[in-house]
Amino acid sequence: LFENTVSPVPLTLPAHSSMLTGTIPPYHGVHDNLDYRLGQSNLTLAEILKDNGFATGAIVSSFVLNSQFGIDQGFDYYNDQFEEEVEALIEERRGQEASRFACNWLAENKDKPFFLFLHYYDPHTKYAPPEPFKSIYAGNLYAGEIAYTDDCISQVIRRLKELDLYDSTLLIIVGDHGESLGERGEKEHGYFIYDCTIKVPLILRYPKCPKGKRVTNVAGLTDIVPTVLSALGLPVPPKVTGRDLIKYSADNPSASEARYVYCESLLPTRFQCNSLLSVVTDGWKYIQTTRPELYDLQNDPGEMDNLAGKQPHRARLMQDHLSRILEANVRGGTSDSELTLDEESRSRLESLGYISSGTIEESFEFDQTKNDPKDYIDYYREKLVAGYHISEEQFEEAKEICLRLVSEYPNVAYTYYLLGHIAGKEKEHSKAEVYFSRAVQLDPKDYKSFRGLASALLDQEKVDEAIEHFQASLRLKPGQYEIHGRLGTIFSNREEFDKAVEHFTAALQINSDLRQVHYSLGVAYAHLGKLDDAIEHWNKALALEKEDGPDNTDDSAIHVALADALVYLGRLEQAITYWEESLKLEPDNAKVHADLANALNRKGKVDQAILHLTKSLRLDPEQPVLQNVLAELLYTQGKLNEAIGHWKQALSLRPDSPGVLNNLAWIMATHGNKEFRNSAEAVGFAERACELSKFENPEFLDTLSVAYAAAGKFNKAIETAEKAEGIFLANGLQKKAQHIRNRLELYKAGQPYREQDNRK
Repeated sequence: LFENTVSPVPLTLPAHSSMLTGTIPPYHGVHDNLDYRLGQSNLTLAEILKDNGFATGAIVSSFVLNSQFGIDQGFDYYNDQFEEEVEALIEERRGQEASRFACNWLAENKDKPFFLFLHYYDPHTKYAPPEPFKSIYAGNLYAGEIAYTDDCISQVIRRLKELDLYDSTLLIIVGDHGESLGERGEKEHGYFIYDCTIKVPLILRYPKCPKGKRVTNVAGLTDIVPTVLSALGLPVPPKVTGRDLIKYSADNPSASEARYVYCESLLPTRFQCNSLLSVVTDGWKYIQTTRPELYDLQNDPGEMDNLAGKQPHRARLMQDHLSRILEANVRGGTSDSELTLDEESRSRLESLGYISSGTIEESFEFDQTKNDPKDYIDYYREKLVAGYHISEEQFEEAKEICLRLVSEYPNVAYTYYLLGHIAGKEKEHSKAEVYFSRAVQLDPKDYKSFRGLASALLDQEKVDEAIEHFQASLRLKPGQYEIHGRLGTIFSNREEFDKAVEHFTAALQINSDLRQVHYSLGVAYAHLGKLDDAIEHWNKALALEKEDGPDNTDDSAIHVALADALVYLGRLEQAITYWEESLKLEPDNAKVHADLANALNRKGKVDQAILHLTKSLRLDPEQPVLQNVLAELLYTQGKLNEAIGHWKQALSLRPDSPGVLNNLAWIMATHGNKEFRNSAEAVGFAERACELSKFENPEFLDTLSVAYAAAGKFNKAIETAEKAEGIFLANGLQKKAQHIRNRLELYKAGQPYREQDNRK
């Protein structure tokens, strides 16, 4: 048992980043649970062991360690999907479930070298252990969470014994941070770096390990990587700052050598306060901030007596050690630890109470002019309470706290961000604009406040201003693919498709798996006439898993877009396939039935075309053009009653439709069956069709001539037919002109024109 183990940061993600890389935050670059990920430039223990033939598995119990945050590097198996979530906090799973997965994984991998990383999250707010721990520890639910976690760990240890693995397994049980529980005014963890949050348990058991040994020398989470690698005889990467704990715990001179372990909290810099940077050595701790702190941990374990002023020489000595650690480990030139969260991930972290704004200051300078974090602990505590109220949509309670904080701490941008966030949730967009504007004024480096302000402006249709502030947010943090997507949509709506393509493309360069963006980019390309590019992105959209959310385009719409583009390119058979796939997904889409019918008709598949036209009109009868098309197809098949019914339906919907009027007039004037002839009505329909076309359409004039002849008005029939003939001849349509000349012979002989089955 290592009694004095120090976590480098009292937060889950950065602490685990150190645990799995053996490096401190200034090197691996992860300083908070928000806006960070463990970048690929880091080398993890799992990657090293995997390269050396080990099966690598991980089971994590909080969304904070979701694979998107980079901790999954090197793991063959990374289980971050929860079967059952804790009711109190929807992004956490119970330890019981984690242990079950761990036991199963061990059984599957027992015959090979393995490395299992098993993470429990239960001892976090809200403290809600299951029974019987809830009843046993009714007066201290935090202790109940710890007891429950101990029980879950014991299940895995029992499984190791059952599999005959226990005696040959290197077992490390360690915490990532502690909990203040109200000490120094901090309710939970993450802000201060006193021992209540950075001192963690570390139990090491290895084959032939001496039983019951306690080690008092200071240790750190960075010691885990070199301990494991040294035990396996593998080389330790040069940037690892930790030590081999097996060797370190042995009785030899090296165990007594002075050692300085680094820890930090940059969280206060989000509120325009100084950072907290510390080194811990055996018996002493130094904290660099506005008012530096020095504690004698042996004689003052509660860290109540600040000796920085009384022992300036020791304070300066430890400050020098801190400077050297930072000088050796602050890594510049890489930004792969920065992370831009999507909306879903932000919402999931908000469910854990993590609502973030403000910028983390990573300068690591010893600037004593800034606000001291100790003076802002009341602000931080109240801010956390407001965040929990927001996560539970208790907006009135959150607003009350924030307005009180504004009066007490008027120059902290974070509070205005929270008020803007609340106003946006309540659809009070003008208020959100005011609050986000103030946040931007107080912290012009905070890209989130610019993004919030832009959204508030957009919600008020102040589009130009919204664009300006979205772009400002991108200048501060270029990797925000969601903003590129929103700008692309804005420019598409304004029909500025070149700019839309630019932003959609930028979004996909950052994240190529954005289904909606692929679809929207395809639409923009289609408007620019670049149909091959459009088709490429629509197919990519189809290949990606469908996203959740109200703005997501479904598969049916993408199939339709592809079909429309392919028709334009003359690839009719492919288009038909996509329309058919669309109807499998959305069988009641009247427009798709109509488009498919048109394509099938063009391919000569009349029966199938009639089937889809009928379905389209059953779903939406008020389509006069389709009524006419269906009537024409039915007429060619000799189904005259049905055809006339659809023509009359078309005419009732659009009385001045010249094509429909002409079709009905032709049947009523020419049909061989008296049942369908009505010369007077034929003349009326034909005259109206010609009026609507200004007597310039020769087809309509031809119909009017046969209607006149059917009514016995042969002089008018001759005059009208000759006019139609002249127009056909003028347009070089000799065959059509010949048909009219043949009919003229009938009219001159006082005979009407008759057709038995087919239209002209």
